[in-house]
Amino acid sequence: MNYFGLKNYNKTFSFFYLSLILVSISSNTYANSILNTTFKTTVLSGLIKVKPEKNEPFQNLRLTKDDVENITYIITSLGEQGKLSLLVNKTELQRRGELIQGVHPLKFLTVVFKDNHLKKFCMPEILNDYFKKKNFLDGLGANMTKEAQKGKIQKYMPDFLGEINLSPKHQNNLLKFVEERNWEGFVRYIVNN
Repeated sequence: MNYFGLKNYNKTFSFFYLSLILVSISSNTYANSILNTTFKTTVLSGLIKVKPEKNEPFQNLRLTKDDVENITYIITSLGEQGKLSLLVNKTELQRRGELIQGVHPLKFLTVVFKDNHLKKFCMPEILNDYFKKKNFLDGLGANMTKEAQKGKIQKYMPDFLGEINLSPKHQNNLLKFVEERNWEGFVRYIVNN
């Protein structure tokens, strides 16, 4: 299509005219409401490459066999190795950490708390050593906070508890830790129950 004699129609030009249309209809309340619910999520996300949030059930969240292997390796290393050994293996631990970047933090914790050795031996070792605990909680805490801000920790809590065989009666206590963003308390609570 040819706009004002331009033969090369492109997204930038289209975006300019789209902006003008948005400005002209934004004063109309009904049009603005439609714009907010439909246009922003479909048209604008296509232009600026924003992925819409997926609303997947907990069971469908990513957790591959390789993810389980990498998580087990990381937690076992942190729990069983001394500080010097961890420093020597830092590159491998970071590499494996990068491989699990897309795993939801509750899925990560599911792997940890379903494995009796990881839960009863490795996690107490990690939590009782300042250096190990800090490294563990820095990564986990950032991801937990991000997901909690989206409401996805709260949403997945019942399924998470079922996966790690923890009674639903613990949900309110864990949600208090989520509300306070107290990730150490959250993890310690599960280790002790």
